[in-house]
Amino acid sequence: MNKIDTKKLKLLPVPEGCKIRIRHITDPETLKLNRKRDLPPPKYVTVAWLYDGDSVMISKGSSFCSANDAPNRKLGRIIAHNRCIKAFHKAQQEQQHG
Repeated sequence: MNKIDTKKLKLLPVPEGCKIRIRHITDPETLKLNRKRDLPPPKYVTVAWLYDGDSVMISKGSSFCSANDAPNRKLGRIIAHNRCIKAFHKAQQEQQHG
């Protein structure tokens, strides 16, 4: 099994005027409600939402941990946070170009 060194991973900076909210979800029933596919839900999910100054959600990122993995909140937080920030920057680029 490959281990990821979480000390080398860095959180991307939150855009100015925005705030981020992170939630670790471990309840299987909650996970089933949030899934759109018929696959079994992952054991753990970490979700990050980015809000602008008016408390409007502008992007979302998530990370999943399967039943075979050992859950790691720190790693899940870093992955979900960075995916959320990258989704925000991607949406901004698409607005500028199209």
